[in-house]
Amino acid sequence: MKKVIGLFVAILACSTVQSENYYSASVTKFDADAGEASIDITGITGTYGTVLSDNMSAEFRFGLGVDDDSFIDDYGDYIETELDHYFGGYLKFSSTSGQIRPYAILGLTKVKASVYDSYYGYSESDSEDDFSYGLGVDFANGFNIEYMQHIDKGGLELNGLSLGMKF
Repeated sequence: MKKVIGLFVAILACSTVQSENYYSASVTKFDADAGEASIDITGITGTYGTVLSDNMSAEFRFGLGVDDDSFIDDYGDYIETELDHYFGGYLKFSSTSGQIRPYAILGLTKVKASVYDSYYGYSESDSEDDFSYGLGVDFANGFNIEYMQHIDKGGLELNGLSLGMKF
C-alpha cells in the first residue's frame, strides 16, 4: 500500500509543473457492513488532484469520520463504532466536454476504524485497505456527486455516497 501511495504522490508531484491542479471538499455518508452489523457513519474528505490529460486526473484524498454509530450485537452488548480516518490515491477517467462530466474512478483506499464494547469496556482499532472504484458526476458549477466502493475485504464492505465542491 505504501508503494502505491508513493507512486500516486510522485505522479502528483511531477505533474504539478505542467498541469492544472485542483482541490475539493466533500461530505460522505458511509454504509458499512461488518458481519452482523450495518453501520452508517459520516465523513469529511479533502482532495488534492491534478489534471493529467483532457480525460484523466490523479487524486489524493484524506478524510476523517465526524460521527459514530452504535448497535446491539447478538449477545446484547452495546457496540459503538467510529471511523478514525481514511486516505487513498486514485485515477479519475472523465468525459471531455459538456456542463455535466460523468467519470469513473479507480484506486486504493486505507481505512482505520475503532470499536468500543461497553459491556467488556474495551476499545479496539483496526485498519484495512483495498482496491476501490466508483462512478460520479462533476458539474460545471463545481459541485460533484460520487458513489464509491471503498473496501470489500475481510468481512468488511464499505461504500460511500459523497457530495462535494471543487475549488
